[in-house]
Amino acid sequence: MPIYVNSEYIKNLVNDKDAINQINSMIYEHYIICKNPLKNKKMTLGEYNNWVSDSPKFTWGDYNKRWGTN
Repeated sequence: MPIYVNSEYIKNLVNDKDAINQINSMIYEHYIICKNPLKNKKMTLGEYNNWVSDSPKFTWGDYNKRWGTN
């Protein structure tokens, strides 16, 4: 069931540290589509610019070859 929020609900959440941690956990669990390649590996400036661009120039296979754990 969807949860609908209003501005008052959000104002109360902002002051509740546990709620913020729960929201961050939920976002990470449900909306992260891949691991951050910057966390454990080095990349060139060109690779970084490509990674953060609106239209990256790599395929899923390219990503797995360079950044995947396979």
